[in-house]
Amino acid sequence: MNFTKFFIIVISLACTSLGYTQKKTRPNIVFLLSDDQTSIATGCYGNTQVVTPNMDNLAKQGVLFKNHYNTTSICMASRAIIMTGMYEYKTGCNFLHGPLPKEKFTKSYPVLLKQAGYYTGFAGKFGFAVDNGTNWNERTQEVLPGQEFDVWAGGIGQTHYKTDKNKAIAKYAKKYPHSSRAYAAWAHDFIKQAKVQGNLFACL
Repeated sequence: MNFTKFFIIVISLACTSLGYTQKKTRPNIVFLLSDDQTSIATGCYGNTQVVTPNMDNLAKQGVLFKNHYNTTSICMASRAIIMTGMYEYKTGCNFLHGPLPKEKFTKSYPVLLKQAGYYTGFAGKFGFAVDNGTNWNERTQEVLPGQEFDVWAGGIGQTHYKTDKNKAIAKYAKKYPHSSRAYAAWAHDFIKQAKVQGNLFACL
């Protein structure tokens, strides 16, 4: 992966919200990670040839990062860095060195958000294993941190573009055979459920 561009599109940043004590003052959070794109792959980043009205609208209403420095331009390592805020030499997580140790994931922002009272959910490609062993298989749910989230719909490996090939979202396959639409439907249902329950939510 030559560049990972990501958006935090919502009312505020996840890290900022952890400092608030009153539930009413803390924002809900939606985090979108758009993989394998250049820095200007969408209209909100200056592209005039690719039409991305929904992403542009989300960026306009939320928070858009205009300066992002990728310290390790490798998918697995980058994702661990984004989750933990640590450099790769601290996470020890990349294709050659192996997974992120479980104790380091306990300091990741999703775990901290849950501890701060957020209803947390994850869907899509997680991209790295969380495991203390050396004999791990990225194509199994056992090495993914599903238990750290209130609702988990993460896929194994690279996931699959066919909805029915992704177990966690397979129920959306008939209406949305392509996973991109199905993950959006999952996020809609997650947010709706959080609102019904009266919870602050972090949809990741």
